[in-house]
Amino acid sequence: MQNTEPAVQIPDSQEGAVRQMDLFDSHRDTVERADEAESLIPSVVRFSEFVAAVGVQHTNELFPLEFPPAVSTGAVMHSGGERVRVLDLFAGMGGFSLGFSRAGFDVVGVDRIPWTQMVFRRWDIGTAYTIDLSQVDSNEQVLAVGEGTTVLIGGPPCRPWSLMNQRRRSADHADQPLLIRFFDFVKAIGPRIFIFENVPPVWQDAVYQQQCELLRRADPRYSIRAMVVRYDQFGASTARQRLVTVGVRGSNDAATGFFTRLADRLREPSSVRDVIEWLRDVDRDGVSDHSWPQLNTIEKYRERYRTGRYGWRRLAYDTPAPSFGNVTKTYVLHPEAGEAGFEERILSVRELLCIMGFPRDFHFPEGIPLPKRYQMVADVVSPVFSEACAHVVREMLEGGVGGISSDE
Repeated sequence: MQNTEPAVQIPDSQEGAVRQMDLFDSHRDTVERADEAESLIPSVVRFSEFVAAVGVQHTNELFPLEFPPAVSTGAVMHSGGERVRVLDLFAGMGGFSLGFSRAGFDVVGVDRIPWTQMVFRRWDIGTAYTIDLSQVDSNEQVLAVGEGTTVLIGGPPCRPWSLMNQRRRSADHADQPLLIRFFDFVKAIGPRIFIFENVPPVWQDAVYQQQCELLRRADPRYSIRAMVVRYDQFGASTARQRLVTVGVRGSNDAATGFFTRLADRLREPSSVRDVIEWLRDVDRDGVSDHSWPQLNTIEKYRERYRTGRYGWRRLAYDTPAPSFGNVTKTYVLHPEAGEAGFEERILSVRELLCIMGFPRDFHFPEGIPLPKRYQMVADVVSPVFSEACAHVVREMLEGGVGGISSDE
């Protein structure tokens, strides 16, 4: 699909960008430099343990079935009148971006897949560009579209570290260098705040540890903190866990302050029943994205459903869903699949969107193949979590929390 967004204009003279581009060579001496000192970031902890330590409780208000109204009172602005820009790398279907857009930020998304632009336009999330971040020649393009970025968010594909992937892992996987690319762009752009999101096993990757350390060496102003969160802690209907690494250019404890404020946005989790039961009697394709493949091999995997290993499971109605990958690869079944005349089937794309926390009216634009929609949902950041993050970032920028603000 051809890029229909405005063409990226690269200035003839871009001395600042050329200086920044030198930072893209940082990974060449990653191992040598990182071995010289201990890591500069704190040990990762579970967010629930952090919350218990600071004494914060969930709110009593159950998260509504419909996507909650945006809390912001307008656009987030610099003192000069420009909106505060967020750059989302590896934006996918825009779950991370959607939360920041709803919180009033000017969002720019970048991904190699062409469907990102379609989703951004359909839901007015922001502006998206089709750029392959794995290619070195994309550096100048990203720096151009990300000019003026205050907040950088994103996470490279999780396949090198996912427990669902039992073949090529970590350094053996072709996507592993994309982790370095994310941190290269942090160093090159220098955002006031960055948020990196991925699966928890990333923490055990030496390259991740080294990149955090190299960033602190390159700019000692960054306070960096990592915690493992669950999306159901913010009202989604999935207990998917994610490693969230936050860097704040400010005081030494500014990144910890981010998580302290995030704890104020805890919500009671929704159950699977809360979010998908309304679709129980809706026919296949009766509403947008209520689609699923007709599979004749579910019976073949009975033993895998009994053990639940590697993501093969039937969901329970009355709890949040466990973490899942692409349910067309490890068949995650509807709670009633094969019972009392109910079709034995996997979850529909629409049901998965609801479980991840998207509003009922959110749907993919026409023209995106069903397998691609399943994969995009498997990769997405829950928008209820991203909006909680976005409002914390807004509070910190507007309130000068942790020694930062929207202007320096």
